[in-house]
Amino acid sequence: MLCGAEEEDYEHLFRCSKQKQWRTDFLIALEAHLTKRETAADLRLAIVTNVRHWLNGREQVASYQDEVGTWHEFIKGFICSSWSEQQENYYRMHEKDPIQDTGEMWTAALIGCLWQWSHQSWNKRNEETHKADGNRGSAREQLEAESRTRALYEQASHLIV
Repeated sequence: MLCGAEEEDYEHLFRCSKQKQWRTDFLIALEAHLTKRETAADLRLAIVTNVRHWLNGREQVASYQDEVGTWHEFIKGFICSSWSEQQENYYRMHEKDPIQDTGEMWTAALIGCLWQWSHQSWNKRNEETHKADGNRGSAREQLEAESRTRALYEQASHLIV
């Protein structure tokens, strides 16, 4: 609704033209999260590249995520188990702590990061949509008023005697 789209769904929330700054901040935070969690370089590159492409409506590079679903599902937390296994192998190869640094812990932390940013996007959308703007009301109220006014004008020829 922030951009005036007729239909606003979960996917639109992330790809909306009004969310450009959020997308930039999200991608920076995602890469920082993956780096902090010592994600294997090829895995980090695959994730960040494909999420960036999905957010911007571009074609994604083929990856294991395709086995689970789209990158839309990835952002919801549906992450292919192959990546958890790949990260587990990377941690073992680099002799990381087998208790703290596991593929399962890596996946859980990634899902937490994705959910946190999804929630932030939803809150931002709600603040923008429902905040009052002086006497004009919220963005949602303004769009609804414009829609009703357009509908009345379209029917005006039938109403005038």
